[in-house]
Amino acid sequence: MAKDPGTIERLPDGTVKVRTKNMSPSILKWPGVQCENSDAPEAERYYFKIFSTKTVYLPGEYEQAVREVLRSGKDIVVLAGNGYSDINPQRCADWGIKQGAYEEASFALLDNAYQKLREQLTGIDIRIAHGASHMGIDLVLMRLAEKYNIPQLGHSCVRYMFYVQDDDIPVWVGNDVDHYVEGFTDSLDVLVSANGALQSYRMDVKAVFEKGKHWIPLNVLQAISTTGGPPAMDADGKIVDAVALFYQRVHMITVQMGVVGEDHWLSMVDKTSTTLVSICRNLISPQRAFMT
Repeated sequence: MAKDPGTIERLPDGTVKVRTKNMSPSILKWPGVQCENSDAPEAERYYFKIFSTKTVYLPGEYEQAVREVLRSGKDIVVLAGNGYSDINPQRCADWGIKQGAYEEASFALLDNAYQKLREQLTGIDIRIAHGASHMGIDLVLMRLAEKYNIPQLGHSCVRYMFYVQDDDIPVWVGNDVDHYVEGFTDSLDVLVSANGALQSYRMDVKAVFEKGKHWIPLNVLQAISTTGGPPAMDADGKIVDAVALFYQRVHMITVQMGVVGEDHWLSMVDKTSTTLVSICRNLISPQRAFMT
């Protein structure tokens, strides 16, 4: 049975309501989620959530959202990221990382890259796009935006909005997952992929090969793991780690100049910052790019 994509509407009082069914009853643990017919069979129960604080752009208001949050100004580069939304304790153990290490490592990596951008490209205006949920890589990007007061726009769809907090971070909501991915990849300039599963893979491919965006795939987990991190695919051929799969199946011919004893994590941090600066230099005005 196909999942109900749900509905979203702006109510007369200005609040926004999302509503759908075919959700697990566990969705009720998320703040603000309610069931309107809890006596009905599970498959027929409708869940809803009201947003009264958050600025929510409806599916048809995408251009307005991008214009108001991401593209108002000069020498703007929209930095986005994707990856895992949640790595449970068992997976942490299986993949050879401490709980929370993925998120902290990803934050440190992007924080360093942002600082290098501001140092080397004076006046560049960085904006941030993310998936709006307060989990995993999305929360990492929210933390970065909050630390440096960077304008940010969340991207979601009706079903995913049940995991989104009713805070002051603006969000555009697509009708369904495909609409959400389309909007997300349209709005960004540079996509940093810190691992991630099938959803990340679809975003990566669309961003690079359909939208012509810049993409930096980073195997963060491999760099910090004591066991090599997750496999690219499981025994059934399902994608477990999109970036690991890319590293495995896409063969880039490069000269490796690794030094014995090199700290792979520090090397990744440095290379990410250098690559990002190089990309962004070509996306802004010459005056900013070369600080003349």
